[in-house]
Amino acid sequence: MKAIGSENLNDNVLYPNYNKSTLNLINTILEYYNVNTKVNSIEKLKEKLKENKLNICLMILDGLGNNSLENASKKGLLNTNKYDVISSVFPPTTVAAINTISSGLAPVEHGWLGWSLYFKEVDKSIDVFRNKFSGTNGDVAVELDYKSLIKYENIFTKIRKINSENDLELNYYCPNTIIDSMDDVNNIKYKSFKQGLKLFKDYIIKKDPNKMSFTYFYCDYPDKLMHIRGANSYLVNKKIKRMEKQIKKVYEKVKSSTVFIISADHGLTNIKGYVDLRNDDELGKMLKRRPSIETRSAAVWIKDKYKGEFKERFQNKYGNKFLIFSKEEVITRKLFGDGIPHIKVDSFLGDYLIIAKDMYCIGGDKKPKTFKHKLRYIFKHKVKFKASHAGITREEVEIPLIIL
Repeated sequence: MKAIGSENLNDNVLYPNYNKSTLNLINTILEYYNVNTKVNSIEKLKEKLKENKLNICLMILDGLGNNSLENASKKGLLNTNKYDVISSVFPPTTVAAINTISSGLAPVEHGWLGWSLYFKEVDKSIDVFRNKFSGTNGDVAVELDYKSLIKYENIFTKIRKINSENDLELNYYCPNTIIDSMDDVNNIKYKSFKQGLKLFKDYIIKKDPNKMSFTYFYCDYPDKLMHIRGANSYLVNKKIKRMEKQIKKVYEKVKSSTVFIISADHGLTNIKGYVDLRNDDELGKMLKRRPSIETRSAAVWIKDKYKGEFKERFQNKYGNKFLIFSKEEVITRKLFGDGIPHIKVDSFLGDYLIIAKDMYCIGGDKKPKTFKHKLRYIFKHKVKFKASHAGITREEVEIPLIIL
C-alpha cells in the first residue's frame, strides 16, 4: 500500500502512513493469530510477538499522541519503552481509528469515517457513536437502522474462526459508558481505568496458565480531559503520569506471562477557534446542508449553481487554515486508506472535504433568530473544546507504539 506523506506542505502537516499505522498494528496481531491479511505488518512488533508470551494485551489509550506522551512523561515507563512512532488512520479520530482497530479494515473499507455521517436514506446526519441526529438536542435516530448499513466482522470473530476456545481466550475491556459490545468475545465493562486494570490483573493471575489469551483493552482517557483542558495542560500531564503508574503496577505483577502493546487511536492539538462556515456571508449560502464527518475534516455539499466556484473562494478566504479536496481527489489520494470502498463512502463524502492544517475547526451550527437561542449559541461557541483532533497536523497523526 502506498504511503502518503511526500506532499507535506510544512513541517507540521503530516499525511497518514498506511505502511506503518494503527491499521498495520492490528493486522500484525491478526497475522500472529493466523488470520490472513492483505496489510503490511509492523516488523518491530512482529519480532516481539515471536517471544510467544501466553497473554497479549493490546491497550489503546484514547488521545495519547506521541507529542503528548513526550510532553507529559519523557523519561517514564511508556516513553522509554516506545519501540516506534506510527501513524493514525485518516481522519485521526476515535470513530475512524477505533473501528479500524476493531475490524482490521481501513476507514474507506469499514465506512465509519467520523463522528457525524450523512445518511441519504433520511436526508440527515447522525452522530454514529451517540445514535442521535447531528445538531439536535438529543433526538434519537430511530428512523433508520444505520448500524446495519455499516456493520463489519470484528477482529474477535476473525480470530475465533482460526482458533478454538480451548486454545485461546478472547477479552474486550472498555468503560461502562460504551454501550456496544462485540461478538465472539468476553465483554468486560469497568467504571474506572484503575478498576479495569485490576480486573485484568486478577484475570491473568487466576486464569489457566496453560491457555493463551488475547485482550483488547480500551480506555477513553486522556482524550476526555484533553478536550476540556488542552492537549498538554498541567492536569492532562498529571493524568497521563497517573495512568502510567497504574499500568506499571499491573505490568510488574503479570510481566512474566504477558506482553503489553500500548498505543492510541490518535493525538490531539490545541484549538484557537472555529470557522462557522454556515454563517459566512459569502460561502454559507453555497452550502446545501450541514457539514458532517468531523469539525477538523468536514464534508460539505454544495448547491449546483455554486459548485464551479466554491473551492476557489474557500481557498482564497481560508486556505491558510485548511486544505480542501474534491471527493474524487480524496479517493485518488487514498486519504481514508486503500481497499474496496464501502458502499456508503461515496454518499458520506459530499462534494468537498475540508481538512484542518492549523489550529481551527469548521463549525456546523446556524446562528439562531430568537434572543433566547442567540444567548445559548454564544455560550456554546465560547465553551467549545480547547483541544481537538481529526485534522492533518503532526500532533494528531503521530502516535506511539509501546511494547512492555
